[in-house]
Amino acid sequence: MNFYIYENWVAEKKAVIHRGECSFCNNGEGIHPNIHGEKNGRWHGPFDSYEEARGFAEGLRDREVRDCKFCLRETREININR
Repeated sequence: MNFYIYENWVAEKKAVIHRGECSFCNNGEGIHPNIHGEKNGRWHGPFDSYEEARGFAEGLRDREVRDCKFCLRETREININR
């Protein structure tokens, strides 16, 4: 299983971790054609594990790191309960 991070710097300063098969991620391709290049954000990955993706995301400057509310719901609930 691969993981990807979408780093968004326009709408919100966030980095969202996704599973590769997530419909929002589409293996780092997203859901919309990337007609603006990296103007709004960029995909990072693939990463071999959630932990590797999380470590990379936490190293991004000035980004709130989040888990996808759809594909990583279980992981999100585990992290909240820690």
